[in-house]
Amino acid sequence: MKATYQLIFNRKDKLNSQGQAPVEIRVTLNRKTAYFSTKIHIKPTEWNDKRLRVNSKHPNNIKINNYLYDKISEIEKYELNERDKGKKITIDDIRRFIRSNNGNKDSFPEWCLRMLEENQTIDKATKIKRRVLVNRLLKFNKNLQFSQIDYMFMREFDNFLHTEKTPHGKPLKQVTIHGQMKILRYFLNLAFKMQKISFVPDYKVKKGESIKEALSESELRAIENLSFPDNPMLEKTKDLFLFSSYTALRFGDITKLTKDNIRETEDGKELFLIMEKVDKPVTIPLYKLFDGKPEKIFNKYLENGDNTIFEVPANQTINRNLKIIKGLAGIQKPLSFHISRHTCLTLIGKKTGNPYLVMKIAGHSDIKTSMKYTQGVIDDELFNLL
Repeated sequence: MKATYQLIFNRKDKLNSQGQAPVEIRVTLNRKTAYFSTKIHIKPTEWNDKRLRVNSKHPNNIKINNYLYDKISEIEKYELNERDKGKKITIDDIRRFIRSNNGNKDSFPEWCLRMLEENQTIDKATKIKRRVLVNRLLKFNKNLQFSQIDYMFMREFDNFLHTEKTPHGKPLKQVTIHGQMKILRYFLNLAFKMQKISFVPDYKVKKGESIKEALSESELRAIENLSFPDNPMLEKTKDLFLFSSYTALRFGDITKLTKDNIRETEDGKELFLIMEKVDKPVTIPLYKLFDGKPEKIFNKYLENGDNTIFEVPANQTINRNLKIIKGLAGIQKPLSFHISRHTCLTLIGKKTGNPYLVMKIAGHSDIKTSMKYTQGVIDDELFNLL
């Protein structure tokens, strides 16, 4: 005899603190009945008792219903496959299948941590950023279950991030919170694909405006005029920062530059590479940018004989050295390696007023991002009309 399957809502006639009750799968076989959790909790007003499905009052009713019927189909497929093999199926067999198919009992934060550790395809910087999010999830609620992931969880975690502090004791900026919630959505989408959750809550977070610091031409010249003949590490830090300020290359892209990225032309050297963050090819004419200054630095390190152009220290070491350089150059702005990229794009945008040129050099995929670097030129032209 084949088993029968039915969705049951609020079997125990009891609501949780959020006014919700579970949806279960009832399996009947050989006059025996068992109930199995779907990890779905909804409100009584969101259930259609006649059609035995989530109704349209739930914002994700289609996704949840598809998830529920996929679960039933999965169990039914197991039963039919076992019967085709000539086996006699019992309720206990179905119970064992469901338990084994549910896999481990990780909480959502623990599962995120495991997924992060098992992923060998992402770069170090991305892994660090995702680890920060996972650590905050563990701090928020290390026992958070997949069944508790809903709109309310998203709102509570958003509020939690607004109470978090940076390592320096300052509140997180809105742009940082937006980035953290974006990483959370990555894990939620992954959980949905792996059928750990039935839907990804539709929760929007305001991005916020990030202030992109950049050095002026005079500040950049102050760094150019420094020399460290007795301190090779400071000299290299200065050269790397200036090279990025002339080319807009990120730290990760500079570390991976090899002689294979060089193209010799009649006028000078070009670099051709795939930018790691955007996975987009760019060509950088070293001889054209900033009167050929990046080509001179490049040639200086090209003579080391290795295939890798720059033997780059850790990013933390670079940023520590930049604090020393900042003081010697008399610069008042906060100085980190990432400012070099914004410096390059800002100076090019200010000089040309051409967002398409900025877009080409930066590898941006959206012209709106590039236009931010030319906004000052546009504003000046508008005021000149007065």
